[in-house]
Amino acid sequence: MKQSIRLLSCLLLPLLILLPVLVGCNQSEEKPLETENPAMNTPLSDPTSVLTYGATGSGETDDTEAFKTAITEAKTGLVIPAGKYILSSSILFELPVRIEPGALLVTEKDCKLTFEKHLDAGLYRIFSGDGDVVLKNNPVAYPEWFGAKNDGKTDCTEAIQAAIDCYPSGGGRVDFQQGSYSVKDTITITQSHMTLSGYSRQTRELAPMIVSKHATKPVLHLLGKSGGNPYDGGLEDVTIQYLEFTRTEMGKEGSDTILLENTIYTTIQHTGFAHSQNGVRAVNVNGLRLLTVHATTGGDLPGKEVRGVYIDGSKRGSTGILINDFIYYAYGSPKAITYGYKDEAFEGANGGSVGDRRISNFECDGSCDYGIYLKSAGDFACDISIAEFTMDGIDTCGIYLEANNAYNWQQVNITNAYFRLANESGKACGITAKNFAFVHATNCHVDNAGGKNNGICFYNSYGHTITASSFSGGQFKSAILLDKASNCVINGNTSNMMGTLTLRNSNNVIISSNVLPSFNISQSGGSKIIIENNIIN
Repeated sequence: MKQSIRLLSCLLLPLLILLPVLVGCNQSEEKPLETENPAMNTPLSDPTSVLTYGATGSGETDDTEAFKTAITEAKTGLVIPAGKYILSSSILFELPVRIEPGALLVTEKDCKLTFEKHLDAGLYRIFSGDGDVVLKNNPVAYPEWFGAKNDGKTDCTEAIQAAIDCYPSGGGRVDFQQGSYSVKDTITITQSHMTLSGYSRQTRELAPMIVSKHATKPVLHLLGKSGGNPYDGGLEDVTIQYLEFTRTEMGKEGSDTILLENTIYTTIQHTGFAHSQNGVRAVNVNGLRLLTVHATTGGDLPGKEVRGVYIDGSKRGSTGILINDFIYYAYGSPKAITYGYKDEAFEGANGGSVGDRRISNFECDGSCDYGIYLKSAGDFACDISIAEFTMDGIDTCGIYLEANNAYNWQQVNITNAYFRLANESGKACGITAKNFAFVHATNCHVDNAGGKNNGICFYNSYGHTITASSFSGGQFKSAILLDKASNCVINGNTSNMMGTLTLRNSNNVIISSNVLPSFNISQSGGSKIIIENNIIN
């Protein structure tokens, strides 16, 4: 019996030793995700109160000298208890500081508070007055520190701007909480290596919103300097993420939700923009990344253009545009001319070429005039890739490409695209290319839901291929059209609808291995046309 008890004890002892560890592991797994808000997460070791050195916090006396003495005498850190502290001259905080709830530092004009170490405070107001605040060792600042309230009513313009300006040399991050921040003027970033961020792991409906009450001014302006040369933006590495930018009502003509000028390596991700003529307008931007973004006009400008993303080359060209996971909601602008993405370089613009574009996973939802529109009136347009594109409701053209001339160095690849032509007037088209070279349409599908529209059309150009594409819906006017085109291949395309394959004054064209049993071939002019191994009419 005793041996059995000893044996049982030997078996149970290891389990009893491990039990607290196992329980601890289970408890840690059940903890909620930690907040990304680092405020009040750095406790001070044995801090010293400013009250110990004569500060009153009464709001009636100048506490500047008491603060300076406390900074000199304190060893490990400084604590500022609740109270209103008047500060009349600049102070350098050379040690960590904790500002407790109810404490307010009121700075007079020309007073600068510089925090060289960590500043610890919660999401409540801690700064007021006409002075400046500089953070040198803080990973994040909050608009709430300067009086912002995410209630959708309080004007937060100055508070948000003050939080950004805490990093005069850049390298900072400003975080926003769930809710709505109302502004009446533009929020501007001129410092490099800055981030504006909401919280990750949130849905679009829960993302913090910045809502402007102004009819035309940008909600957010990223403004760099330029030396006047092509592609020389002076604002580098700014990230905007997990935020929504909009207006209380539709902006007037000339309005931008987000405006970028003279920037390098800008990232806008998990962000929405709405209620302006231009969701994002970019001027002289180099290395712009739009990742998982959505846009909508949300209002009408009758007879005017409205654009989800506008690469504005009226004065300065842009290069290195990367767009991935972009949804444009074309609803709400039936009387305007709508563009999901418009990219235009004007003749005479500085660095006026349209080049280096990567657009993928792009969806236009709703009736839209143009899905993707690229036009260069300058030297050339080249190196463009458009993939995984869906457009449900085209009134004019799904992808429109136009250059000044077709050049040997041009190349456009369009793959895995779906177009639904909704216009019943017969003017809609899936893909149009004018004065371009080497445009390749592969695995594209054009649904002619509106009736007697065009599918894929190439004008005054050469070196094109149309392969493995299909055509459905109503009868096409010209499912495939080559007008003054040369050195082209049409291969492996299918359809069970009626339509025409049209050739006008085109040379050196091979049409082979297509299954288009209800199609006619209309040929006028041109030479060296090879038509073989097809099922046509």
